[in-house]
Amino acid sequence: MTTIDYAAASEMFDEVLDCEGPVTIAGLQFYPSVILRECDPVAYRCYLNDYVSSLEEDGWEVED
Repeated sequence: MTTIDYAAASEMFDEVLDCEGPVTIAGLQFYPSVILRECDPVAYRCYLNDYVSSLEEDGWEVED
């Protein structure tokens, strides 16, 4: 079983969200993870928790 901490799982989640690169809005570039986290923090946490749950289902142990 692989063990990671919650912060590392959060970084992995952000990498998944950002895999296609930044989004350009009015000539400025933003990463999807930042947009989601800043514009809808509740949705970000819900999706992050779903991601962590999927890691745990795959045999990872996520520590606080």
